[in-house]
Amino acid sequence: MASNGSLRNVSSKSGSALPKYGLIVKGKKDPPANTIANTGASGTKFTLGKKLSRAKVFEAPDSDSDQGQEDESITSFSANAGGRTVEQKRVNKELRAVQAQRSRLAEEEHKKALEEDPSVFDYDAVYDDLKRAELEKKNSKDNPDGGIIKKPRYMAALIKASAKRKIELERAELRKVQREREEEGEQFGDKEKFVTGAYKQQLADLKRIEEEEKRREALERDVTKGGDMTAFYRDILNQSDRDPLAINPKTNKDDTPQEELEEVDAQDDTLKKEAIRKGLVQLNDSEEVVDKRQLLSGGLNLTSRTVKRQAQEQEEREREARKHAAKKAEEERARLMERRAAKEQQARARELVQRQQQEKEEEDRKRKERDQEELARKLARKTTDETVSDARARYLARKKAQVQQPEEDSD
Repeated sequence: MASNGSLRNVSSKSGSALPKYGLIVKGKKDPPANTIANTGASGTKFTLGKKLSRAKVFEAPDSDSDQGQEDESITSFSANAGGRTVEQKRVNKELRAVQAQRSRLAEEEHKKALEEDPSVFDYDAVYDDLKRAELEKKNSKDNPDGGIIKKPRYMAALIKASAKRKIELERAELRKVQREREEEGEQFGDKEKFVTGAYKQQLADLKRIEEEEKRREALERDVTKGGDMTAFYRDILNQSDRDPLAINPKTNKDDTPQEELEEVDAQDDTLKKEAIRKGLVQLNDSEEVVDKRQLLSGGLNLTSRTVKRQAQEQEEREREARKHAAKKAEEERARLMERRAAKEQQARARELVQRQQQEKEEEDRKRKERDQEELARKLARKTTDETVSDARARYLARKKAQVQQPEEDSD
């Protein structure tokens, strides 16, 4: 027995069942399963399990020998990393031919594009033009004069905010005046009203500003006009501030009656038919919606719970509106009754004053009449026959004396 060998129980090649002991000599390795040994004049030939296409292999020029080392390292099929077989060279040659063909096609496309437009690959110039246009637009918006005249940086925004606050104050004052006029009602209805031209112009300006604000809000809410989702999220936040239950509704158990569910399903079918009629969705040969996600557009993605919640909210709003209208009508009736009572009280006061004045005048007249009658009675008692005769005697004596006096003067 040799010292550098190993004893193994090796079966005999002759097919005998007796074990064979001795030195094991390594023989040639069996070929892999995916290779076929084909002996002939050309020697041993290996064929890969997945054979590459040989079309247009020899059409490419064999001028890419500088890529041989890289391709051989990539397409090595040998168990030994450094081994180079005929099959490896053939595959590498085929790959180089395909790569050369692709490179040639790419160069032809590149030349063709340059012939059509020499600046087609001038990306830097295009980028510079875009940035230059953006900068010019910004300068024209911020500095129409080109930045020659220095202007304050924040004063324009402050002036704009001040004008906005002034408009809000004017609106608040106008609403206050309107509330006061409503509270007065018909109290000063018989008075003459004067509306100046400046007041009319102020109302027209406020109306125009309100219309512009509504138009701007509509544009901000329009998702097709905005470049990003900023306006959408701002609108969501505003809605959550106005009605928190609209964003986070209470998750109660769905106790919708069967009739309401059927009504909701009928509404969904109606909306679906309307979308099909307008061509908003695509149908297949069986008249079925191809992509049901197309139904998730505005007005079509209403579930039964959403419809129920919206109906409840609408009913609640209507109830609140009716309650508010009833309360307002009751307050208006109370104000009318108060005004009517005040008018009646004023009328009674005027009537009382007039009656007192008439009574006083009548009393004064009667007193004057009584005084005159009393004076007349006093004078009537003094005028008697004796007083009349005495007066006649005095008269005759005065007359006689007047007649005698001229005679004495003549003597």
